[in-house]
Amino acid sequence: MKQKSNLTILLSAIIMMFSLICGTALAKQAPPPPPEPVCGGLTGTWHGIEPGDMAWLAIHTSDSLDPAKGEMLMNWIWVNPSLIGGDGNSLTPGHGVWQLNSAGMYDFTWYAFVIDPYGITVGAVRVSGVAFFNEELDPTMPIVCDIVHIDYNFALLIPADPDTRYLDLDPANFITVIPNGAAGQKRVPMVVTP
Repeated sequence: MKQKSNLTILLSAIIMMFSLICGTALAKQAPPPPPEPVCGGLTGTWHGIEPGDMAWLAIHTSDSLDPAKGEMLMNWIWVNPSLIGGDGNSLTPGHGVWQLNSAGMYDFTWYAFVIDPYGITVGAVRVSGVAFFNEELDPTMPIVCDIVHIDYNFALLIPADPDTRYLDLDPANFITVIPNGAAGQKRVPMVVTP
């Protein structure tokens, strides 16, 4: 009887040890690597257009530790006045971030403030969406690394107090104006002068 009890204890100990070793090995597995940036990523200077509403010059920088994410700065060439509340209003440069997602596309979000002719902040704009190179649009086409397609959502925040200079950029405060927009941008070429 004692021998049977010792055998049971020994088998239990072996099973526990096996479970512990397997559990530790599984826990130490590294997560899968992130996808490689397509065409070297979004880093660079871009000229973009959303037909009828906006034209811009943008700079996308990458994180020094992770080239799959970075920041963006949007400088406006032209903004349709009806998009930001009428004539006389202007839009500050857009500031935002981007990152490569698992589908090989780039998620992005940028913000800008709407300023009236007297210099008062009267609202904010938030644009978010995905940017992708043409092989995502049509895999049969050759990859063009200097052209990016953009699908976006345009949202506007208008504060209750028009004299507010600080706006709460909580997503709940924005109203979607354009749920499904499309735009494009092209990388600005480097020219070396002899």
